[in-house]
Amino acid sequence: RVIRYHSLVVQGVEEAGLRTLAECKEADGTRTVMALRHPDRPHWGVQYHPESIGSRYGLQLLRNFLDATRRMATASTPAVPRPVVALCPGLEPAPTLGLSFSWKALELDTPVAGLFEVFEGLVQPRVLLESSRVLPGFSRFSFTAGAPHLGPLSFTMSYHSTAGVVRCDGPGAPFASRTVASPEDFMKLISDIMLERAVDSNAPFDFAGGLVGYLGYEARHDAQTADPEVPDAYYLFADRFLAFDHLLQKVYTCSIDPPGAPRWSASPEARAAATQTSTTTPPPAGGDPVHFEIAHSHDEYLQAVDACKEFIRSGESYELCLTTRLVS
Repeated sequence: RVIRYHSLVVQGVEEAGLRTLAECKEADGTRTVMALRHPDRPHWGVQYHPESIGSRYGLQLLRNFLDATRRMATASTPAVPRPVVALCPGLEPAPTLGLSFSWKALELDTPVAGLFEVFEGLVQPRVLLESSRVLPGFSRFSFTAGAPHLGPLSFTMSYHSTAGVVRCDGPGAPFASRTVASPEDFMKLISDIMLERAVDSNAPFDFAGGLVGYLGYEARHDAQTADPEVPDAYYLFADRFLAFDHLLQKVYTCSIDPPGAPRWSASPEARAAATQTSTTTPPPAGGDPVHFEIAHSHDEYLQAVDACKEFIRSGESYELCLTTRLVS
């Protein structure tokens, strides 16, 4: 008895020269590999949670693994050299568009506008990158980008997994619409787009523009989006952005520029973007209240909780995140 982990399914074990150690019989009669090993090397893999309190003999399994690694570490036989392989075969950086990255630390006579003031001054599409880990060295920089300060390379990209349709819109869109066969093909497409637009950066921060957005859980094979109008993935290619340094209290204008084009980061427009604040009029106090509708009723949610508990008791999972949706 073990607590399963469902995110991966290994196939072709025997063809790869590996040995199956444990299987799970599914409801449809098929078998899913739960444990395997290399026939000669001390390499094992499990598709369950031995560390869970719901897994029988989990502690002994961990002890066995530690003992095996200690024996390997103290063995007198020479180590087998490992081949050097690319982490992502076929995705080695090969930029083809000849883009360049530039940045400029602003020195302004007037105080720099606050991060959120600048963000509120943008219109859709817009992004804000923040760190939730408020520790020295981890949350030093924030980044914001959006219209009207996007450039000729910017575009948005949406993906609906059910239809497999990817749509792009904007001056730098690589295509208008394309169909992909699987979420894996969509991820490959993202990699290709980013690698074509790869740039070198010597900025004091790691972010150098590119695709910013979200990849939802619904972009998996076995899930359907709750709302067909909401894409399973959505990205903005941010070719111009501002970087806020909370440690030195500085702001940087940054841009990915086409070959031969002037650097936007050094332009008066970029300087203006760093000082522009929101012109949106705040709503008057005492306006109409906002009402929310919940996707699940109280009873339906409690039934879902009971179903989750049953999955845990039967070993189908050791932890479940149960969510609902609020619509205004």
